[in-house]
Amino acid sequence: MGSSLWWSALASSANRVVTYGPIDISHQGMNSPHGARVAAFHARRNPKEKKTASKCHRLANTVSITMECAPVFLLPHARLRPPPFKRAPPTHFSNPVVESEFVSRKGARSFLMEPHAFIAEVYRRMSLRQPPDREVPNWEEIRKGPTVVRAIEELQPLLPSDKSSAILDIGFGNGWFIAACISLGYTSISGADFVIANKKHVQQWSSSVVGLHEIRSNIGEFLAGEEERYDFIHLSHVIEHIPKYSLLYIVDALYAALRKGGTLLLRTPNMEGPCANSSYYVTLGHEYGFTGANLSSLLSICNFNEIQFHRLSGSQRSPKQLAGQLLRWPILKWNAARHRLFGVNYGGQFGTELVVTAKRGDLPALFDPCYR
Repeated sequence: MGSSLWWSALASSANRVVTYGPIDISHQGMNSPHGARVAAFHARRNPKEKKTASKCHRLANTVSITMECAPVFLLPHARLRPPPFKRAPPTHFSNPVVESEFVSRKGARSFLMEPHAFIAEVYRRMSLRQPPDREVPNWEEIRKGPTVVRAIEELQPLLPSDKSSAILDIGFGNGWFIAACISLGYTSISGADFVIANKKHVQQWSSSVVGLHEIRSNIGEFLAGEEERYDFIHLSHVIEHIPKYSLLYIVDALYAALRKGGTLLLRTPNMEGPCANSSYYVTLGHEYGFTGANLSSLLSICNFNEIQFHRLSGSQRSPKQLAGQLLRWPILKWNAARHRLFGVNYGGQFGTELVVTAKRGDLPALFDPCYR
């Protein structure tokens, strides 16, 4: 008899599992009451194989069954398991981002790369494209740049009032947020990012930059030993690079790294904005998209309080910026009307970007590596 079931798709509901593709039923499953029911069901459909099905039930620990039939409705207790793999002995890899090595039942070796490692590798390769002798901007050029000037005006109301607050900028990029904090007089600023070898000049801007940290694998591992260390954590267009299955792990780590009363500031593309597809697919590194509703829910279940969305709009606008704002206005209004007409928006956020702050309160941190 064969060792796998040949069906061609998998669908599930709360009460049953409908299967149509190549899936193994574990040998041990034949010992269960459900295993007996599956064998009996197959025997009723194929009377000539009744004897074979009975034999399979008796030899459940050593053989598996083969079914080549139309849709089969399995009970909720069915244990559907992929073909077993055994982990290979520990080896040394030339590529540090490869997560695991497995050996299949046929002896073929395969290497698996998890999404966190993929994103790290993307940024590593991007850094390799930068010439080693490239000129880096000096402090005066950065300080007077339009991005920093605008950040100072827009973000100042959201930053801590205490200038000695410990601030961490995760995914600091070219350092525009760090530069804005320096200009505003903050004295304890840290940054963390992938491949910071090309960004070490940021620490030379001011003695207020107390440290730049390398993120080697993922943000959760970096923050694992940083409990209650920071008063303010900033992530600008970073959270959408985190795989969905790791969101609890990362956001719990952010909560744990904040002191009580500390603030988290997130910025991310809005998947209910007018250009959601472009915002999501603009880079290889995006893993998940957020709306006002699911971002608020994520922060809430990770124990954050005082979750507030903000619309950033500085008072100083050039004529070109004012003209662009005027042209965008009817598009944004139509986008809001479209979502409200079809009732699919629960967060009330219709712009191109989500800007949200959340505070750590008295609730305990839920950080646990098992959520990784």
